[in-house]
Formats: sequence, C-alpha cells, structure tokens
Amino acid sequence: MIKRIVILLVVILIGFAGSAIAADPLFRMVNPELFPGDQDAMIVGQIISPYQENYVVKVLKVINGSVEGESILVDKNFTYLAFSEEHYNPQLGDFCVLAIKKYDGIYKVRFPDRVVKADSGNYETLKCIYEDVRFQGGDVPAIQWYVNSGGTENGFGFASGKAYVTRPNGEIIDITDISLKVSYDENGNEVYSNGINNPQTRNQFNYQAFAFIMIIISYILLKYRKNLIESI
Repeated sequence: MIKRIVILLVVILIGFAGSAIAADPLFRMVNPELFPGDQDAMIVGQIISPYQENYVVKVLKVINGSVEGESILVDKNFTYLAFSEEHYNPQLGDFCVLAIKKYDGIYKVRFPDRVVKADSGNYETLKCIYEDVRFQGGDVPAIQWYVNSGGTENGFGFASGKAYVTRPNGEIIDITDISLKVSYDENGNEVYSNGINNPQTRNQFNYQAFAFIMIIISYILLKYRKNLIESI
C-alpha cells in the first residue's frame, strides 16, 4: 500500500515537472522581470513591408518592456504558433504578437516558433488565431489573455487539455476557447470558430481536493515512515 502511494506521488510530481518544462517559453515571455536581458519587449504589431531580410513592423502596443520607434525592423526568421507548415508563414498586413530582442539595430523574435497571429491590432479586444486543435498546451489563449489584460494577468495553468488563468482576486477562469480556431474551405478561404467572449469561472474544488489529498498522503508517509524505509 505504501509503495503504491509513493509511486502515485512520484507520478504526480513528474506530471507537474513536465507541465512546467512545456510552459517555459510562455512563462519567460509573460514574466520578463524574472529573466533580465532575456527579451526587450512583447508587442502587438502589424507587418507593413519587407526590407532585405527583415520586415518593417508597425508597433501598435507595447505589452511589456520597451522598443525604439513606432516602426521597427524585425528579422523574418519566425513562424506562427499552432499553424501547419502550409499556413505558418507570416504575410504582409498580418497582425501578430511578438516577443523580441534587439541585436545590432535589428529586432529578432525571442522564440521564433511562438509568434501568435491576431485578428486585429487592438490589444484590448484582439483574438489570437490558431489552426491546430492541439495548440501547444494552451499557449495561444494564454498569450491572448495576457495581451488583452495589457500585460497585467499572467497566472496561467494547464490541465487535461484545458487552459486556465488565475486572476489577481483569486478567480480561476477557463480560457481554453477564447481564441479563434481557423480552418480552410475547398477554395482556401479562412473559416473561424470558437472565440468565446465570456469564459466561465472554474470551480475551485479541484485545487482544494488536491491539497487535501496531498495532506493525507504526507500524513500517511510520516506515520508509516519506518515501515516505508524497511520496505524500500
């Protein structure tokens, strides 16, 4: 019985460790103060024109950090997160969210495969767009929520294919379906779905139950620690 409890505890810890590793780029993007020098800014921008090996990007909103100028040069080496290879390349006129860092006068995307396409340049109301239903554990709606909040809400969590945000007041909201899922008809035209405007508050019982279970497991391990050591 004790061995089963230990195995269960190890599995739970491995699961949490795996989630933390998977979310690391997102965590770095939305917590720049914890990683000085990692990026200069996260912006909402619009791709205006090509310039040599770069794009001219109009800066519509600085979500965190700072940039120099209302239009900047951004290295072309990036693709859209959660799109297939057929559709992940940026196009002129696109609105997008980028985490960038400046090198020798040119901004480069900090995570080149994690630029997020958006439907507009209004940071408060834009919706991020994804094609693949398995969108990297929920990074797309998480980035949208962060941008919509003006960079003030970044308490994201992921479980069972769902994405959640914990707001400053402790409210937990399911944000899985706030972004726009795009598909393509036989003529190649974009068709959108999801993009709900009123995500639901999640029942917090699961967190309380998990905490209760962990307390019980800890109590059992302490109570039978001698037998546990001998059995191992």
